[in-house]
Amino acid sequence: MGCHALTTVTIKGSVESIGSNVFSYCDALITVTIEGSVESIGVAAFEACALTAVALKGPLQSIGSDAFRNCKALTSVDIEGSVGAIGYGAFWNCDALTTVTIKGSVESIGERAFYKSDTLATVTIQGSVGSIGEMAFDKCGALTTVTIEGPVESIGIEAFSSCDHLGTVTITGPITAIVGNAFFGSENLETLNIACNDPLNITAGSADNGRIAQHAVTVNHVHRYSATYTWADDGSSCTVHMVCANSSDHKHDEIPPVTSVVKIPPTATEMGTTEYSVSGTYDGFAYSDTKDVQDIPATGGDPYDPGDKTSSYNRFTALALTLSVLFCLGMVGAVVLLRRRTV
Repeated sequence: MGCHALTTVTIKGSVESIGSNVFSYCDALITVTIEGSVESIGVAAFEACALTAVALKGPLQSIGSDAFRNCKALTSVDIEGSVGAIGYGAFWNCDALTTVTIKGSVESIGERAFYKSDTLATVTIQGSVGSIGEMAFDKCGALTTVTIEGPVESIGIEAFSSCDHLGTVTITGPITAIVGNAFFGSENLETLNIACNDPLNITAGSADNGRIAQHAVTVNHVHRYSATYTWADDGSSCTVHMVCANSSDHKHDEIPPVTSVVKIPPTATEMGTTEYSVSGTYDGFAYSDTKDVQDIPATGGDPYDPGDKTSSYNRFTALALTLSVLFCLGMVGAVVLLRRRTV
């Protein structure tokens, strides 16, 4: 606490917890990287530090209340893996914060977790969410885009209230509940992308469901496709099978054009390999796959001279003819010499 010369913290290995207030008010601390087996970050552990970026990797069970509160220089937060709970006010008043990315699942984003992070523009959760708590992103005035790529159990009271620049919300997995005024005052929220099996029956202009669509111009029902690929043995064709994770009834097959490149050129004795590829998009879902086929004939050239394209047969034939000519010339010369001696 209050280590004024400390600039960098990297925690790896078997450390399981970072205690309360351990690094709080370390006003020169710019970078923290947490990897390995850390399971908990204590209350106010990094409060009021000079951090510019936070990267958290590992089996975190909890980020304590006020853990990064008042980190005024913090611009990005990246959390990878499964997170138990992001505590009350964990990133409260981080007023330089612009992006939050959570790659994995999070059980709960606590009350006021990112409250009044005035410059926060983008929130992306690439996985499932248990709950987004009361006022978790309230008064994040610069917030324009929220993306949750997975199921979400509940979005709490005023969770995104007064986010007056919020224009697009995308929730591609099923959602169970959006409660009292979760999006109250987010009057620029015009585009809502919601899961195709939307159990809440969200419609544009409705004040229900936390007012998420009250000001919406467009409500799109989107799919969470994944793809499998069935290739012809020779790589000449491929069928792409797409199925939505939200509903197995939502499926589509496509046979896109196949392109090819030489992946491994042939040699004199070894066949070469062609890489066949397909790619494309369907209903906003991008797919791609490749198949390698050993189908280019060997060149049949001299394996000791790969630059010479003459076949071994032709080379030996030419050599034999050359030796024959030399032999004949030798015989003629011998006869001439013999006749001279006889004379």
